[in-house]
Amino acid sequence: MADLLAFALRSLLNVSLLSCDAQNVACKSVLGTTSPRVAINKDDKLRLAGNGAQVVDMETCEVLSAAYKSGVPAVVVRVVSDY
Repeated sequence: MADLLAFALRSLLNVSLLSCDAQNVACKSVLGTTSPRVAINKDDKLRLAGNGAQVVDMETCEVLSAAYKSGVPAVVVRVVSDY
């Protein structure tokens, strides 16, 4: 099941990137992570960056935690725009 989910996520990413290219929109894939709390100081940010994260999501952790506790399979796809 994990292999199927990984394949589906890679496919979604590839389609998204192709769609961006077709519309002449600059976009790229980056490594992200989720954190159960806000990274408010330099040490917090360096710790997260040390794990390879280029972006940090601080809301999804609660959603995934609730889904896990309820036995509901869940996946989250996030989009970040800096325009």
